Amino acid sequence: MVWVKHASDQVDQESRWRTIVAVSMATTVIAFAMVVGRVWPRRWSMKAEEWIISTTLVFSVIYKILCVLQTRYGLGLPPNLRPLEDKAMLTKLSYVGKPFYQFGIAGFKLSLCLTFLRLTKYTGLLQKNFHSSHPGRCLPFAAVNYPMASITILFDILIFAMLPYLLFRNLQLEQRRKATLYISFALGLLTTVFSIIRITYFPVVSTKGDNSDVVMYGTLEFKFGIATSCVPFVRAQLPSARSVRQTPKGYKTHVTGPDPAIELKDVCKSDSDSQKGLVEENASIRSTHTIVHRSTNSGTSPPYGKVMGWS
Repeated sequence: MVWVKHASDQVDQESRWRTIVAVSMATTVIAFAMVVGRVWPRRWSMKAEEWIISTTLVFSVIYKILCVLQTRYGLGLPPNLRPLEDKAMLTKLSYVGKPFYQFGIAGFKLSLCLTFLRLTKYTGLLQKNFHSSHPGRCLPFAAVNYPMASITILFDILIFAMLPYLLFRNLQLEQRRKATLYISFALGLLTTVFSIIRITYFPVVSTKGDNSDVVMYGTLEFKFGIATSCVPFVRAQLPSARSVRQTPKGYKTHVTGPDPAIELKDVCKSDSDSQKGLVEENASIRSTHTIVHRSTNSGTSPPYGKVMGWS
């Protein structure tokens, strides 16, 4: 029985899956033993670095499991020998594993840095931030925050302006709808505006020590970022909500997803003349496929998931 799916015995023998699995299992056992040896004696008085390294271990185990799973779909083989049937699954598993890898790498480094601070007793330097009378000297506020704010602005422009253009320019959509998409995502640039305004108050913090405006505009940046990232999705629900409000009394509306515009009168041809009169008053509902049928019990309604087209 071959380990690599959709592969012949010869291809399976060429795969390095055995090496990958062995290394993953051996290193996981070693890492687990070391973390337990570090954390267990301190289990009743764990510091921040112990919690971080324990979480990092969990991330590493998940990542190793995903690595082993990838060997089933071609990892360990040269690209030209990997089964085409499993290329999509191999890519998905690879992408799923990346966040666990990144957070895991950052986690053990952060844990190590905290350990260095604790062992070398440099935590006193951190106290200088909270107690001005404490001996020591801090870096200038502007020197620390200008680089971070600049990086934030750069990525805001990339994510909210350039990325939507690159992704949506080849979509087969009407220009009006494409422009609406651009505008919806570009609203996120409001966070960039607040970031720039926030930077202008850094000198005030350095000279007067008043960080009120920095905190205020940071709050605006944070909250508007959350709100604007939801705009495209909330906007997509508005036609569905409008169609539900416009449905005549005694009817149920099931929204089943995007579809060419249809008129309610075309759906209800077999209903009575009086019902037709009511239905024909409704305008064409575009971009939403709406199915209308007569309710047998006006006191009941279909499950919310069905109304929203989730099932």
